[in-house]
Amino acid sequence: MTDRPSADGSTPDLALPLVTRRTVLRGAMAVGVAGVVGGLGLAACGGDDERADPGTTNVGGDDGDLVLVSMIDAASSLAAGSEARLALGLGDVRGTLVLDAPESLTVDIVDTADMTTVASGLEVARHDAGLPRAYFPLIATLDAPSFYQATSEVDGKPIDAAFQVVAPEEITIPRPGQPFPSIVTPTTADAAGVDPICTQNPPCPLHEAELTAVLGQEPVALLVSTPAFCQTAICGPVLDIFVAAQDEAPDVTFIHAEVYASAEAVEAEGLSAQLAPAVEALELPFEPALFLIDANGTLVRRIDVIYDEVELRDGLAQLTT
Repeated sequence: MTDRPSADGSTPDLALPLVTRRTVLRGAMAVGVAGVVGGLGLAACGGDDERADPGTTNVGGDDGDLVLVSMIDAASSLAAGSEARLALGLGDVRGTLVLDAPESLTVDIVDTADMTTVASGLEVARHDAGLPRAYFPLIATLDAPSFYQATSEVDGKPIDAAFQVVAPEEITIPRPGQPFPSIVTPTTADAAGVDPICTQNPPCPLHEAELTAVLGQEPVALLVSTPAFCQTAICGPVLDIFVAAQDEAPDVTFIHAEVYASAEAVEAEGLSAQLAPAVEALELPFEPALFLIDANGTLVRRIDVIYDEVELRDGLAQLTT
C-alpha cells in the first residue's frame, strides 16, 4: 500500500484525524476523559486541524494510556432501529493508531442518557488486511436515538468512545434499503465540472463508467475519496484496495468519485473549497464513503471511512449473490 504525501511532501502514517471536513462529531456528551477523547478524536478524512506527529505506537509502550475512538461523524450516519456500522480505532493520546492492536475487542454499549447497558459482550475482530493500521468495525442495532458509549478494555485498562445515534429521518445520506439517487459522476469523457477527476498519482482507472448510465442496470460499487487531500492517509489505501478488488468482482462496475470540484481551489482555499457536484448531491459530510448498489439500483451496504480487503470482499459478495 502507498500512503499519499502530506502538504509538506512527507508521507503520513495512519494518524487519527481530529475533525470532520465540515461537521464536528457531535458525540462529546459521554462521561469521562477517555469518552470525550473517543467521541471527538476521530472523524472523516477531510479534517483540517493540526495533529500530533504520527509515530509508531505499540500497545503497552511508553506513550501513555490508550484511547478508543469512533472513526466517523456518527451523528450524520447512524440511524436508530437499523443495523449500523461504527469503525473504532485504538490509539494513543497523541493521535496515532497502535501498531500491535489485539486480535479483537469485547465491547459493551452504554446509553449515556441513563447509563444503561444496551448490548454486552460484542466480539469485534481486528481488520487490517491491506492497511498500515488496524480498525475494529462494530456492528449493532440500537433502537433509540441517544448518545452512547462503546466500552472495552485492553490489558485490563478500560477504554471507551462516544458516539450518537439519531432518528432515521435526520439522516440525509443514502441508507441501505433505499434507492440510490441518480447522480452524475465524472468520467474521462465528461469531467462534469471536476478538475481533476482523480487526484491519485497516477490517476486510478475507475473513471470510465458514469453512474447514471449503469444505475439500475448492473451492480455498482461507488467510492467517494480524495487521495491528494486526505490528511489521514486513509483515502489512498482504501482506493488502492478498491482498484485491486476489480478482478474479484468482474460483474460489478467500480466507480471512483473525487470530493472537491477543483484541486486548484483546495490549494488556494483549503478544505472549505467547493465540493464536487456528486458529493453535494449526496449531502455527504465525510469521506471516504463506499456505496454498494445492487442491479436494481438499491443501496445494499454503505461502508464509511475505512475498510480493509476482507470487509470490501464481503461487501462485494452481497452484490453478486
